Amino acid sequence: MKFLVLSVLAVVPLVSAQLSGRVGPLTTREDKAAKKVCNILDYGGVASATTDNSAAITKAWDECKAGGQVLIPSGSYGLDKWVDLTGGKGVSINLEGIIYRISNATAGGTMISVQSTDDFEFYSGNSKGAVQGYGWEFHKENKYGPRILRLTKVTDFSVHDLALVDSPAFHLTMDTVSNGEVYNLVIHGGDRGGLDGVGFWGTNLHIHDVEVSNRDECVTVKSPARNILVESIFCNWSGGSAIGSLGANTSVTQVTYQNIYTQNSNQMLMIKSNGGSGSLDHSIFRNFTGHSNAYTLNLDAFWSLREADPGDGVEFDYLTFSNWAGTCLDGIRRPPIMLACSPVWLCGNLEIENFNVWTLNGSAVTYKCVNAYGQGACMNQSPGNGAYSSIKTVATMAAEKYAIQTMPGEITKGLGITTSIDIPAVPTTFYPGLKPLSGLMAKPTGA
Repeated sequence: MKFLVLSVLAVVPLVSAQLSGRVGPLTTREDKAAKKVCNILDYGGVASATTDNSAAITKAWDECKAGGQVLIPSGSYGLDKWVDLTGGKGVSINLEGIIYRISNATAGGTMISVQSTDDFEFYSGNSKGAVQGYGWEFHKENKYGPRILRLTKVTDFSVHDLALVDSPAFHLTMDTVSNGEVYNLVIHGGDRGGLDGVGFWGTNLHIHDVEVSNRDECVTVKSPARNILVESIFCNWSGGSAIGSLGANTSVTQVTYQNIYTQNSNQMLMIKSNGGSGSLDHSIFRNFTGHSNAYTLNLDAFWSLREADPGDGVEFDYLTFSNWAGTCLDGIRRPPIMLACSPVWLCGNLEIENFNVWTLNGSAVTYKCVNAYGQGACMNQSPGNGAYSSIKTVATMAAEKYAIQTMPGEITKGLGITTSIDIPAVPTTFYPGLKPLSGLMAKPTGA
């Protein structure tokens, strides 16, 4: 069903919020291609979903990694051995075809790994490029396999206009990266845990216009991270967005999440830790909308699914949550605001405002605060830290306060773990009422 958008939930196009400088490649894809094009078909590649193309991709990369474009043209390409692409500078990969994991391929590792590379772009010039991981072949046996894509120590980069489908494990991981942009990306994974959508840590990163369907994390910031902007995200039957899990020596600061739409997911946002040390601070979480989610806002410093880390707890300081609306499944059993902090370390200067999430079952919602200090909800307003517990009950809420506009393309059940998942088209919208910040590479029909 469709609802009217509340005026107080007007979207916030603050593209520069929290970023420390420019993001993306230093040179254009056109300049890279003008220097050199390395078509994998010229290096032994075969357009066949059952033929291994790992050697051809590696050879093309080696020829173009000092400057140029690796081209994987339209067609189907098998991958039986994984590719480790390292040491690039001024290089792009244009994936216009579809890469398929061959069923008897290596069980672990990462299908495509890019490391120690600068001025890099991984994209699809026709917006139809995809990697099909056939994860269901592992999941039906209750097993996991390789990740699809991992970037490690990559700087000044972008990843866009791609579909990552049915990974046997995580879909996109970015490790110690900087000055990067990820956008116009669709991820469809199986309906089970351990199949994260986008997980990353680094500095000065802009993640926007991304759709994720899975049963684990949607778009998640991990430590260490600084100057992060995440916006226009569609968690479409997912685990939901998260920070963490956070452990010893946590360092996460100046993060903004805004314009996040979540439906039928485990949570809208979970900040999770168990013990540990360090801090998450000076971060903003605004314009979260969605419906039918189990949890909504959940800050859990005693997250039981993680073994306790050394330390008395992560500090949480100067966190703002504003303009949230929609519905949860059961507002008594799983309060839409749950703040559970360590009594030892600071959990203060928190602010919750304009929070309007109602329950689909029952006639009231509760807010639960444990050792959390700040303004709004059930928090103790006194500064500092210390042990206390508070519950606030909201017995009524006007429908217009929690009314939202839904998204086209909402899936109504989790995607398969015993059958193959279809490759979706990259969407043209990721948050109600907003156009993507960048258009698709493929020109619209008739354009």
